[in-house]
Amino acid sequence: MEKIQAKRIPVVDHEQQFPRSPGEYMGPKCKFKTAAYLCIDGGEQPLAREVYFIPPGGKAGLCRVTEGHWTFKEEDDGSLTIRQKLTVSDKWNGFLKKGMWEEI
Repeated sequence: MEKIQAKRIPVVDHEQQFPRSPGEYMGPKCKFKTAAYLCIDGGEQPLAREVYFIPPGGKAGLCRVTEGHWTFKEEDDGSLTIRQKLTVSDKWNGFLKKGMWEEI
């Protein structure tokens, strides 16, 4: 398996900054209900944490995974591990482990 260093895009509150280049990822961050949502308790309600990424190699565009099927682990060094396999149709298959892409 080839390993490639991933680049993490910082999550900044109230800003939409997404990965733009192969090998970049952003998150996990909470997805929020926004348009036409009545806030009864005075705030927006988080739905689920998401990670956006562009697999290395430039064969696929922006992808998204959401907690539930995928499990996110924040590592001590500030990197991220997504424990389940990431499959992007026939373009890329692999894992993100401690901030390293591993293609299979």
